[in-house]
Amino acid sequence: MAGSIEKRGDTSYRLTISAGFDGNGKRIKHTKTVNCTSEREAEKELARFVVAVENQQHATSGKMTLTGLYESWKQHHASKNLAPTTIACYNFIYPRIKVALGQKRIDKIEPRHIQAFLANLAEPGIKKIQQKKDSKKTQPKESLSASSIKKHHELLSSMFNKAVRWGLLPYNPCQRIDPPKVERKSKIIYDQQTLGVFLHHLEGED
Repeated sequence: MAGSIEKRGDTSYRLTISAGFDGNGKRIKHTKTVNCTSEREAEKELARFVVAVENQQHATSGKMTLTGLYESWKQHHASKNLAPTTIACYNFIYPRIKVALGQKRIDKIEPRHIQAFLANLAEPGIKKIQQKKDSKKTQPKESLSASSIKKHHELLSSMFNKAVRWGLLPYNPCQRIDPPKVERKSKIIYDQQTLGVFLHHLEGED
């Protein structure tokens, strides 16, 4: 947590601490004026001030739940920076995250929780979480694709990045695990002869 000292008079010093950003992206600053006989004494007061501010932030900011962070993230970040289709995609996948982690305090979510959640997404039958409870149809026990699981990780990582930037968390737990891997499938490309046959069969078609 960065801090600075500004001498205002013979024995007056103004202490300023930068404590991240709020939900609107505005820098949070804490200031305090102290009377000290020297700059060295003012530096000691600044150190005490930093500890006091850090303790206050730790006691209050982490109490936000993950769902609370998601709503704040949507309002102050996603709505201003992401395309509507991207937001719609995240709104579609967030219910799975909400079931597993939504009510947990963000300061209690550790990398192991994220890792376990992503592993659970790969299990057969996970798609049932968004099916209607009164549905009587037999549903296949499908698992999510690797690309879909990666989108869950990307959403969580984006949320936690903002929480760190806003001074709500000291680090992003998603950055302390290996992100899901997506295997790229090789594309089948027609050679010139096959393409010629294909175009020949299209002649006379609308």
